[in-house]
Amino acid sequence: MVGIAYKLSHTDAQRVVAAVQAELESQGKGAAVAVTDAHGELFAFIRTDGCPLASINNAIHKAFTASRERAESGAVGARAREEGWPLTNFGDLRYTGWGGAVPLYYKDRVVGAVGVSGLSEEEDVALARIGAAALRISKVELLKRIERGWHELQGYLATLSDAQRTQLKDAEGWTVKDHVVHIVMWEDTINAMLDREPRASRMGIDDETWNSGDFDKINAILRQRYEGMSWNEVMVALNDAHRQMLTKLSDLTDDDLYQSYTAFQSGATSDLPIIQWIIGNSYEHYAEHIPWMQAIAG
Repeated sequence: MVGIAYKLSHTDAQRVVAAVQAELESQGKGAAVAVTDAHGELFAFIRTDGCPLASINNAIHKAFTASRERAESGAVGARAREEGWPLTNFGDLRYTGWGGAVPLYYKDRVVGAVGVSGLSEEEDVALARIGAAALRISKVELLKRIERGWHELQGYLATLSDAQRTQLKDAEGWTVKDHVVHIVMWEDTINAMLDREPRASRMGIDDETWNSGDFDKINAILRQRYEGMSWNEVMVALNDAHRQMLTKLSDLTDDDLYQSYTAFQSGATSDLPIIQWIIGNSYEHYAEHIPWMQAIAG
């Protein structure tokens, strides 16, 4: 799985704000809700009925702090108190130690934060977490994105001649077929993960090589191992791995997608949700490789 840069969109920010607003309205309470980008700058804001005036800047400053420090604003304040240094040490008066803001994540990267102010600190924190949860991709949306990416991949491959698929090579000696084999092997590790089987074993990679994190070495092993496969064999493997993945995903709930990776892979250390591996080895993976294949095929 390769990380792909992502910027918080206006639609994302509005979804976060709307989730907090809906919860406030259900409780009949008022507060200020601010969403900042990865730099801490204001991106979206709402002040609901009954919100105190002072809460406007407090919500914005909480979100600023959480974005800048990649941590909940309350945790920043607690650390400052425990270590005995003032928040002015940051050199920006917008820093605050009040709880009520949490970072917004895409994969393991902070892309912004949501801050809430107007109620008790505990309530502000709880509301901010509701806002952050609104960025979660549902299973329905995940499957739609996978389908779009799959059709784009299949559509592109269908335009190529046999020579373009199997004979033309890049400077590293990779053919389009090699790229498709690569996609197959990594997508099939998602099937292994969902079966709670070791991904390395499914791929046929020894534990030492897998644990080294040397993906160039792993990919080179796979390329050499499957170099003799015909195009038809590769496409059968691609469709089979994809069909298996969709079948397994159909049995999962939204909450299942956000279970920890450690719950599916014994001995793993990452607490990130499994959806990040599913995304990175499905539609994002297709989108990553299509330009490389295009460069080979011409």
